Amino acid sequence: MLPAEAHAKISFRLVGEQDPLKIANVFRSYVEHELPADCKAVFHEIGGHPAATVPIDCELVRDARDALSEEWGTQAIFVGSGVSIPVVGHFKKQQ
Repeated sequence: MLPAEAHAKISFRLVGEQDPLKIANVFRSYVEHELPADCKAVFHEIGGHPAATVPIDCELVRDARDALSEEWGTQAIFVGSGVSIPVVGHFKKQQ
């Protein structure tokens, strides 16, 4: 027997200048297009933040590197990666 309902939480990691609202709308359109005629989808948005790229020479990033280096007793290094931390967008606005 198949269940009458299914639930899923979908999240996206944005990069560069991607707009979370645009990505959500594109995803929603895709799901609605692919649904069988006798099914429906209900969407509940729980928030989102624009992607942000922060240069490593940003004063706040340098301060964070220095604090981590001091805490761990070894020089922290920069590694390009994505994160899901809304404060990164705040760092970008402080530049």
